[in-house]
Amino acid sequence: MKLLVISHACVTPINQDFWGFIMHKYGWDIDLVVPETWKGEYGLVAAQRWKSFAGRIWKLPVLFSGSVPLHIYRARLDKVIEKVDPDIVYVHHEPYGLATFQWYLANKISKSVPIGFFSWQNILKNYPLPVRIGEQWVYRNSSFAFVGSKGAEEVLREKGYKGPVYYKPGFVNLEIYRPYPEEARKIRRELGVEDKYVIGFVGRLVKEKGVITLIKALGLLGDRLDWVCFFVGKGNLLDFLKSESVRLGIDRRVIFMDYIKHENIPYYLSLMDLLILPSETQKNWKEQFGRVIIEAMACGTPVLGSSCGEIPRLIQKTGGGLIFREGNYEELAECIVKLLNDEALRNNLVIRGGNVVRNEYSLEAVASAFVCNLKRVLRGF
Repeated sequence: MKLLVISHACVTPINQDFWGFIMHKYGWDIDLVVPETWKGEYGLVAAQRWKSFAGRIWKLPVLFSGSVPLHIYRARLDKVIEKVDPDIVYVHHEPYGLATFQWYLANKISKSVPIGFFSWQNILKNYPLPVRIGEQWVYRNSSFAFVGSKGAEEVLREKGYKGPVYYKPGFVNLEIYRPYPEEARKIRRELGVEDKYVIGFVGRLVKEKGVITLIKALGLLGDRLDWVCFFVGKGNLLDFLKSESVRLGIDRRVIFMDYIKHENIPYYLSLMDLLILPSETQKNWKEQFGRVIIEAMACGTPVLGSSCGEIPRLIQKTGGGLIFREGNYEELAECIVKLLNDEALRNNLVIRGGNVVRNEYSLEAVASAFVCNLKRVLRGF
């Protein structure tokens, strides 16, 4: 099988791990197209290779780098397709993106092999007329679509996509995300929190991630339990959260870690007694999946998640956590106390969540389903 994958996300090397696994496990020949550089949240990123990916990487220049819907490739894409000569093309982009339209047009010009896209979009949005026309053209010329959630499939259908849809959720590499008891104990000792309950948040410190609700809930905890909370991440609310923790009198219990090496994140997830994802719906956004949920569960940590977007569906399916109403900091505080006071409940959630993550959200499980579905597409083409 020769597969051509287009993905701006694979500028970040670790995102190539999925494709490297498929090459190694199934013997597929995969070419990967990425932008030469990408303007990310922390500056301009140059495309690099991930250690497990052995396929050919095409690093192509783009205009409007950093914009998912507007970036376009500055290259003869039909010539790329002719040189790769794939059996199937997978554009890991939203269907409304200009780059998606570009690659579909190039496929029409060159080989016209089966082609499909990916979507996370779980809120129905209306775009300007030219974008809508391009999006509908992509729908009509798609042999398949992958979505990250049930909500994304519902939006696709509402927009008029009539082709086959397959599920490709977030996943975890269980060789990386697993319990690390020795490393967890070491970090606890270094930070002086060996005998404390450790609550954690991992993500962007921005309004939509619900961190203001979380700090308010922590303020209600006060000294009822011997706890600390780690905020792992950066964002425009960092200074506000620091000042709010002082105002609430909990600053000695709240630890802000704006930078932890990516490979060390599983150590911190392992040491937590509880991970919280308190995301809150905005006018043009709601949580599309919540990958940190399955990462935490893979590391043996139960989760408290809000009712935002896909979070409740994911927690209900895995059985690895509890749900509270988004924005309700009083209910969140009650759930924190309930979980920290009930070790048996925490252990039960860890067992249930870990089992489902290993069976349904591991790299191997998601890659196997992806491969099976693309074979199904080719049989029907």
